[in-house]
Amino acid sequence: MNGLSIFKRNIFLQLSIFLAFISCNSSDDDFYIGKDFIESKSAVVLCDSFSLNISTVMLDSFITSGTETALCGSYADSLFGFVSSRSYFELGLPEINLDEEDIYDSTVLILKYTGYSYGDTNKINSIKVFPLLENLDPDADGNCYNINKTECRTGLIGEKAFCPMPNSIDSVSIRIGDDFGKELWQLVVDNSELFSSQETFRAYLPGICIAPDENNPSAIIGFKAGAGEIFLRIFSHRYGETVEAVYTDFLLTSSELQYNNIVTDFNGTPLQLLQSQKEDISSSLTGNCSYLQGVTGLLTKISIPYFHNFLLSENTRLLRAEIVLRPHNYSYLEFKLPQNLAILTLDKYNRVESAFYTSDGNLITASYVSDDLYHDNAYYAFDITSYMLDEISDAYFDSERSIAVALHPDYLYTTFERLILERSNMFPVLRIIYLAY
Repeated sequence: MNGLSIFKRNIFLQLSIFLAFISCNSSDDDFYIGKDFIESKSAVVLCDSFSLNISTVMLDSFITSGTETALCGSYADSLFGFVSSRSYFELGLPEINLDEEDIYDSTVLILKYTGYSYGDTNKINSIKVFPLLENLDPDADGNCYNINKTECRTGLIGEKAFCPMPNSIDSVSIRIGDDFGKELWQLVVDNSELFSSQETFRAYLPGICIAPDENNPSAIIGFKAGAGEIFLRIFSHRYGETVEAVYTDFLLTSSELQYNNIVTDFNGTPLQLLQSQKEDISSSLTGNCSYLQGVTGLLTKISIPYFHNFLLSENTRLLRAEIVLRPHNYSYLEFKLPQNLAILTLDKYNRVESAFYTSDGNLITASYVSDDLYHDNAYYAFDITSYMLDEISDAYFDSERSIAVALHPDYLYTTFERLILERSNMFPVLRIIYLAY
């Protein structure tokens, strides 16, 4: 059964259920199916001929702080181009339990996997560690954004090349150079005044940056970045009746300030025409496709030409509205299709206003129909009835507002999940059920 047959079967099923619901729940004021229905000249109409225009929008800036996910790495391909991420965070004061007779061993930075990765984890990945030169400096709203970048000191203090195992319970341990580690350890042994407060310690060490080797893009890895989930550990030992191992931890603090800096380069890809957020690129200029991706800030914008004329027309009542989108065939063989999509509203400058919610406050998400066998019948469907009814509730349709498809908010700023949507004679489409009287 092809995609069109499944599509039409689902339409028929929904319409049948809807009509059955009406016929079983009618009152004196309801219209009726049958004789009274014909005499009243009312009709329930199914229309799936509203074609949609789709385009790609690139957000200039968006919040990446407070996600409790540190993304580090780089990746490149011919469709979405090059992307890299580095992460910045602050370390807190340690519990001081060292003696002057203790002997320094080593220092490591420990990162715990979240289980997320984007790219080829079979290739060697490299993480570099830099101490910050300046404090993390959020914007006036208290947030850090993808375009923020905190200056680091010259020279790295640690580096590790490894094959990531993002699905394991293990962690990544990066050896820190002894020059840095011993100096920090000696300050702890001396109970330096630098540890009298977070502010004085911050003046000495504002924070840490973990950065990828951008010359060898392979994969971007997610690490846990909640309070205490990243830490710098100094190993030492002391002699007594036995040799006692001692360690001192500097834990990630102020997790709301931890953020990811994202850099993209679309040159040589269908997205190379993207220049600014104000100017979306029509699917006609990108191979009859539109693109969306999480932390790169790519959204698919949807416009419905002339639909406002229908919404505001007399003698009609909208009963149901649904947008159906189809992923480009075979675009998801290497990367799985995202299972969680949401719809956002945009203003005339393509700035995100809000997500879509139903009348009872639930986020409107896509219903996904998969096709893992043939890879040509998968599609997403959004019920946007409540949005459309809200738009026309005051008898005015704001043509300067538009809608966009994006990853679910839980994944939008913490993953690089991606999707290519096709523009064809069949998809995307708006299908509606309305009462004509």
